[in-house]
Amino acid sequence: MKQEVYTCAERLPLEAFPVPAYGLVDLGSYMMGTVQFSSGCPYLCEFLRHPGALREDRRVKGAEKVLADLDALLAVGNPGSSSSWTTTSSETGGPPARC
Repeated sequence: MKQEVYTCAERLPLEAFPVPAYGLVDLGSYMMGTVQFSSGCPYLCEFLRHPGALREDRRVKGAEKVLADLDALLAVGNPGSSSSWTTTSSETGGPPARC
């Protein structure tokens, strides 16, 4: 079987992405929803030095875009039964120990 490879000439800023179509998903089937607020990693870890690693093109959404995505998610319902929010990022705890 041939593996498909998709490439692009330039990576779009996260601000250019549309608000996710959360209404197309049965959110009751999930414990939580997700909102992407960044892409890429600011650290220059040894294991990311190979040519295919996406480490140099760091992209971050602005607060207004993140809030619009959150509003869209909440407009169709709160996933799961929890009212808590969790964030995860490679930046919150500093560089990984392997760097």
